[in-house]
Amino acid sequence: MLKALILLIGLSVGVAQANISDYIHQNLNGELPEETAELPRFGEHYSHLVNFYEFRDYQPIWFINGELTTQGQALLGALQQASYNGLRPDDYFADVITMILAETAFGDLSKSRAELLLTLGFLQYAADVRVGRTPPTAHHQGMPAIVHPADPQVLLQRISDGQSATDILQQMEPRSLLYRRLKQAMKTIVDKQMVDLAFDEIEIGKTLHPGDAIDQSAYNKFADRLTQLVPNAQLMSYGGTYDATMTANVKQLQFLNGLGQDGVIGQRTYKVLNKTWQQREKQVIATMERMRWLPREIVDTRYILVNVPSFTMYGIDANEEGDQQLTFVSDVIVGKSYRRYRTPLFVADMTYMVFNPYWNIPTSILKREYIPHVDKPGFLQEHNFQLVKFFSKTAEVYPPTPENIAALKRGEFLLRQSNGPHNALGEAKFIFPNSNNVYLHGTPAQSLFAKERRDFSHGCIRVADVPGLANWVLSPEGWNELSIQQEFDATDAKIVSLKKPITVGIIYLTAIVDEDNNLIIHDDIYGHDARLLNDLGQTSEQIMQPAIERALN
Repeated sequence: MLKALILLIGLSVGVAQANISDYIHQNLNGELPEETAELPRFGEHYSHLVNFYEFRDYQPIWFINGELTTQGQALLGALQQASYNGLRPDDYFADVITMILAETAFGDLSKSRAELLLTLGFLQYAADVRVGRTPPTAHHQGMPAIVHPADPQVLLQRISDGQSATDILQQMEPRSLLYRRLKQAMKTIVDKQMVDLAFDEIEIGKTLHPGDAIDQSAYNKFADRLTQLVPNAQLMSYGGTYDATMTANVKQLQFLNGLGQDGVIGQRTYKVLNKTWQQREKQVIATMERMRWLPREIVDTRYILVNVPSFTMYGIDANEEGDQQLTFVSDVIVGKSYRRYRTPLFVADMTYMVFNPYWNIPTSILKREYIPHVDKPGFLQEHNFQLVKFFSKTAEVYPPTPENIAALKRGEFLLRQSNGPHNALGEAKFIFPNSNNVYLHGTPAQSLFAKERRDFSHGCIRVADVPGLANWVLSPEGWNELSIQQEFDATDAKIVSLKKPITVGIIYLTAIVDEDNNLIIHDDIYGHDARLLNDLGQTSEQIMQPAIERALN
């Protein structure tokens, strides 16, 4: 297959006594197979290739005196290790180039093709690792495409000026702390060849509790799988029961998969026991792709990331050198998995917060959930709802007379919930204006944070540690814990505008590496991973397969 593919990349006609430069000219001006038009970004990058080599009179940049340079060797190594960035070496013809270089009999014609494939692979890799292989707008509402992708001509000029290709590729990677951790985790998966480990499925049996009797065959199956999946798993030895040592390993496995750590082997724990390393690798691939969608500027300062599938939010600070540090973490509750209620993914700037807020009930929720019940005697009073003409701290509150309730049903009134301990938004809300009308807020229903799966909201994000978030947001603006607590203790709503906006990214990462370098895999609660992985499509080599088959026939 690879030999046939080599014949297809560039014109296959030889020129007697030609050198590499002659062959580069020939390849760039020959007719290409029609399948090359289906290669992502090929048209754009190939035109830059033509212009670049024409300008330098078709002299190679990766070969000197017919030998691959150190720079070229380093680039080829980077293409071969594209998996570390959640990319596919086959998209950059890494195997094809490697085979060309291994076949000394190919001569200058094949070396010229290796030259062009290295340059094309460099441009493709740089684009993929910077902005992703698929546009975010095709998948998620509100996540913008990167405004300024890398300019291929500038990248080629930097190479021509002697800059390291591998350094340039590394500079194209997201600078996010979470991305760097994921890359290290991916290296571990690839280097240890975990994706090749064969998993014999463990049959889902009865629920096992610590101390339950268990036969040796089942114990050994669990022990073998836990040894594969849990780093530094404790040594297990059969003694007739589901013992304390195995329980400790199961609890760690549950932690590594975002489950409650009760040590009980139920259906969800059986499921993660049977999740292969290849499946885990795919979730890391999808997560790294989404990290490439985030605007680069957000990592240059302090910012907030809310990760929907892990039900967690992070406050991250960066110093003047760009070094990042995780400085705040809180559990959150996100939108339900029903399409109507899913928390949308987007980036916006937090500009203000409100202490002791009212809950201004959106019209969609009012019509769907409350209008059918407003005629029930005492319903509005029971929920501390108020009838108003407009949403404002100073808005007049109208009595819930039958006439006013009828007017509410006709759309002549709005409904809000008074502020206080009963309010659905809790002690505060944090506003980053957006078309989705999504924001961060507290909740009086603190018991929900004890659930291991926390998709209960209508789309907004409920924060467990509201005082902690308020301190994180306001401390750089001159506030202290005492002044913040005084606002929480007050009864009136108060708006506090931020002197410096804070970027908030609502993201979807099913793979996370924590500060202890644990790779934690979460459920794909909205099904976004499955769709994204499907949209990544075929590799470059697979796209060229029809042309290969024509050549072989």
